[in-house]
Amino acid sequence: MVKLPAKDPIPVNEVARALDKHVSTLYRWASPRGVRGHRLRLFRLGGRTCIYRRDLEQFFQSLNGEQRTPTNPHLGADRQIDNELDAAGL
Repeated sequence: MVKLPAKDPIPVNEVARALDKHVSTLYRWASPRGVRGHRLRLFRLGGRTCIYRRDLEQFFQSLNGEQRTPTNPHLGADRQIDNELDAAGL
């Protein structure tokens, strides 16, 4: 398991360092597109962008299949439409 700082909330740059990821990767995970329909929750605190530890844990759990509800409800519908169009040969 990744060793995150004990404080909560955690600044994004510290999370990125602990995960050995670039800060822009975390911002991409938080974008409306997210990752497989799941978004990382970020917030601003005193001019710094931060993450709550529980939000980070929930994000990774959702990606690992422990939580099946995507944060983008339209993503599943888009996939279904794409599959139906492919099946119809369009």
